[in-house]
Amino acid sequence: MVRLPVKEGDVVRAGALIAQLDLAEESVQSENVLAQSKATYEEAEKSFHRSEDLFTKGMIAQQDLDAVRKAYEIAKSQYEAARDDLKVKRDYSIIGRPLMA
Repeated sequence: MVRLPVKEGDVVRAGALIAQLDLAEESVQSENVLAQSKATYEEAEKSFHRSEDLFTKGMIAQQDLDAVRKAYEIAKSQYEAARDDLKVKRDYSIIGRPLMA
């Protein structure tokens, strides 16, 4: 659904809303993906820090630390991508008149 608060020929002030897309369903999905990826990222970060400590104490091998680090980096990038995706969807759902003519 599209909200169009102005009609053709209307005078529109700089920065005024011209159209807004209803992305409610997409936003809910994106927010869910963001919440899930954030939880995964936070858990991976904790695991990575625990593993670093264990590695420093000589209790796990470098290979194990590397695997946990990779999982952490993947989780972090997925969280950042989900966050950016939600922002883009919000930013592009609103169309306004440019501030400068």
